[in-house]
Amino acid sequence: MATGTATSNDADDAGTTDDVDTSTVETHHSTAPSSAAEQESTDSDDDSSTDATTESSPVVSPASAVTPTTESTESGESTQTATAAVAEKPASTEEDSETIGSSVETLTPQQSVVVSVDPTDDNRQAVANQIAMLMGAARTLISILPVSDQTRQWLYDSLAGTRRTIFNQAPWLTPVQISGEGLVPIVGSLNAVDLEGDAIKYTIVTGPASGTLTIADDGTFTYVPNNGFTGVDSFVISATDLGKHINLLDPMRSASTVASLLVNQSAVTFVFNYTTGAQYWTEDARAALQKAAANLVAYFVVAKPVVITYEITGQNSLSTTTLASASSALISSGSGFFPTVVQNKLLTGVDSNGATADGTIAWNFAYPWAFGDTVSGLQYDFATVAMHEFLHSFGFLSYVQVPASATRRSWTIYDSFLQSADGTKLIGSDFKLNSALSANLTGSNGGIYFGGEGAVDEYGTLVPLYTPSTWAQGSSISHLDSTTFTSSNRKLMNPQVPTGKGVRALSDIELGIMKDLGFTLAPQGATSTLALVGFVFLRRRRDQRAESPAKSPVAI
Repeated sequence: MATGTATSNDADDAGTTDDVDTSTVETHHSTAPSSAAEQESTDSDDDSSTDATTESSPVVSPASAVTPTTESTESGESTQTATAAVAEKPASTEEDSETIGSSVETLTPQQSVVVSVDPTDDNRQAVANQIAMLMGAARTLISILPVSDQTRQWLYDSLAGTRRTIFNQAPWLTPVQISGEGLVPIVGSLNAVDLEGDAIKYTIVTGPASGTLTIADDGTFTYVPNNGFTGVDSFVISATDLGKHINLLDPMRSASTVASLLVNQSAVTFVFNYTTGAQYWTEDARAALQKAAANLVAYFVVAKPVVITYEITGQNSLSTTTLASASSALISSGSGFFPTVVQNKLLTGVDSNGATADGTIAWNFAYPWAFGDTVSGLQYDFATVAMHEFLHSFGFLSYVQVPASATRRSWTIYDSFLQSADGTKLIGSDFKLNSALSANLTGSNGGIYFGGEGAVDEYGTLVPLYTPSTWAQGSSISHLDSTTFTSSNRKLMNPQVPTGKGVRALSDIELGIMKDLGFTLAPQGATSTLALVGFVFLRRRRDQRAESPAKSPVAI
């Protein structure tokens, strides 16, 4: 959770170029331990480090057996800064933080993934649904006709022939990566299915620029990067059915379906510049930070190779309950919804702040940390807290403050998805905070929800956010609801973190939120299905002919 007060230095931390929001603070996310009671119920909603004086970045506090603050290392911090985090804020970033110095470490996580970047074709899906309905109705009629079995089968075959002749569709593609992430060569399959059963021919339309590509007759493809290549590559493959290309419901339909595939070969590099308090960052701590960054970035792919720079500070102070904090400024102070500097670089490859660090990480080593996979019940899980904080800098945070948001007009992209249970937006089209929802910010009228399509698709409905009865600056609405996501169902982005082994993976809901924030998701593990045209392959494959609506391609 992030709480705290903005200072004049925040503008400098955000960067000095015209593209960066120099009027507001960076988004600080800090984590502080919570009480023993909160540890037993890690779902407590009493985030108490709530310095709400000015607009600053979010901070998170852990739920532990130490002096309580309900701000947890599990991000959810808004663009507010926690008081503790501000107190231990990294040294001024006016220096060239992106210049390699004596205490700078560089990490390029191993990643070899391929994803489809083709948008869903809504018109094609609508046509497919129409055909499925027509065929389904015809099959139902045939099934009840008072005819012999032989005649009935002839009618079914005639219907299939009619479909193949005048309602013929191009192949459907749902690529999957077969090889494990990080393994070379990258092996995948287009998983092409022709609903009429026609043979399929594959053609490389555009080959890769930095590797070699081969495709087998069954649609399996192999990409081998050139020696030493790291970065982003792409290629395009078409699948053409060898049957008739006539479809009366889609007369302009293409004979082929194209798969545009994006390759990430270790395309993201992190630079960690250790400054104030660098002596507290032991080899184990630095290695754990690098591992957390690598684990998190493995969930995403980028369109361009990028270098993300963080200024890293450390302290050893029991006078604050903040465990850790992270920040990244918005790229603009104008009216609208904007990404953080880190988020923008990951999404577009654009460096919005020049030599200034893209984000900051501050850590408090006064509390007991576990840097490896063994975590005792008295230790905080470094990996959990680090992934939580990194994700805040990736844009998982709100700029809403109480009561200081009345005049604010610049918000995070995350803020654009916040709404009440009935769908009323928290931030209007005029970029003003909707005062009618003020009570919702502290849990009344059902609270506040995240309404992005990706998140809702995964959760099944609006996703409830953390709205304790007392506003917790930097924590409220910047985290998932701790009373909903409890016990074994708790998430990485809950507002509190307990001692003991923590959550080290993003849930489908959190991945849905990140997709809404603009990120392209990487396939998770071998044989991960890649989104191409938005259809569930297994359901479609069970019906090569798709003669009934229930068997037609199903939109995800």
